[in-house]
Amino acid sequence: MKRIIDPNTLEVLHDPVNRNPFLRLFGMELVEAAGGHSHFVQKEKSDLMNIYGVAHGGVIMTLFDVALASAALSRNNFTTGIVTLDMSINFIGPGAGRLHVHGHATGGGSSVCFCEGEILDDAGKLVAKAIGSFKYRRKSHTPATPAAPAHAE
Repeated sequence: MKRIIDPNTLEVLHDPVNRNPFLRLFGMELVEAAGGHSHFVQKEKSDLMNIYGVAHGGVIMTLFDVALASAALSRNNFTTGIVTLDMSINFIGPGAGRLHVHGHATGGGSSVCFCEGEILDDAGKLVAKAIGSFKYRRKSHTPATPAAPAHAE
């Protein structure tokens, strides 16, 4: 898995898949996130398919959420956190096989970023398009993985 690391401090600036237990379920890999753009690849996983044998719509929505947010974060060199304000998705074709997810920051200011993205299959066919807005927030330094629950004996 690729991570974005500060070359001066060696601090991990961006590693969304490994830092979020939910995203590890998706088989996503960060290819690039820099300068307001991001690219992820998601491997085909049979347990994430719908009854038609293609990626479930909820999977497509999650892929967009991660890619668009990563594009927005890369716009300011990963110095803030981020939350999704809204997102709109147009499903265009079946999401079969390996999926390539691209996010692009298109505008905004110091507190909100507007983004768009597309998902393509390995053949380059368009699967879906999305637009979204994201709010920057102070970066949290709390661990993403919750502690295991205590068991009473």
